[in-house]
Amino acid sequence: DASIAVLVLMAVGTVAGGAYWSAAKERGEGAASTYEYSDPEGDEDEDEEPAVLNEYFAWGFIIVASLGLVILFYFIDYLIYVLVFIFCLAGAQGLFLTLTSLARTALPPAISRASYPLPQMGQITWVNTVVTVVSVGLAVVWGIY
Repeated sequence: DASIAVLVLMAVGTVAGGAYWSAAKERGEGAASTYEYSDPEGDEDEDEEPAVLNEYFAWGFIIVASLGLVILFYFIDYLIYVLVFIFCLAGAQGLFLTLTSLARTALPPAISRASYPLPQMGQITWVNTVVTVVSVGLAVVWGIY
């Protein structure tokens, strides 16, 4: 099946890209060094003490994780719809952000910045409106089927 090959290539590419990015950042070479994070407050991570976990945290984690698994076991027939809804919502948001940035760079500024007033929300661009309809529509279709 071709989909398995695509999934394997995506997984291997993600791991290889992450390894390359990490190694480039450690060496201070390449494009990774230009994206260094600088803390505006001047606090460095090296100065922070590591978090000390005691037995209460461990027992709390065990109890909460066990309760979560028990709830999933007994209510999976209903919670699967909640999970599908969350995935659809996240997919719509990701698609909205991707298509909005793509439309703003592909369209001329006069079109991409055209807006209209919406009560209680201010100025809304037409690009955002069209992309919202497309993103929510695709997420709804994906959630139904």
